Amino acid sequence: MTMLHSLEKIKDDSKRFFKFEGILPAFIGMRFHKSKPHELAEHDHFIKTYLSLAKEHQGVYRCSTQKLAFALNINPFDIPKILFSLQSRDDQQITYEVDQECFVLRILHIPSGGQTVELSNDMLAETQRIEKNMI
Repeated sequence: MTMLHSLEKIKDDSKRFFKFEGILPAFIGMRFHKSKPHELAEHDHFIKTYLSLAKEHQGVYRCSTQKLAFALNINPFDIPKILFSLQSRDDQQITYEVDQECFVLRILHIPSGGQTVELSNDMLAETQRIEKNMI
């Protein structure tokens, strides 16, 4: 990941293939307390979509952050904010937990076959630069 992060910082835009956006939880687990999940889903689009994707195990509904963001057509970084606001309501209907952090990368450009050698050379040069700094 360090090498990929260093490649991200290359100044030449033609060699930039992705942008590191940040870190998010890969999965979200949600528990429902005072109301049944499907009752809340009738009034809340977020919960309805979440339940359609989630699998229930011992009272915890677990869903992929990536699939949820795609289904809702929202930025994945908005999901933790939405969850926090749902949990912070006065009625305290839900609690949530997160696990398995993942890197969020935005693909800017997919390299063509002709760029493979050039990309490999750039990765080798960056690896050698990192190794020199480690000694």
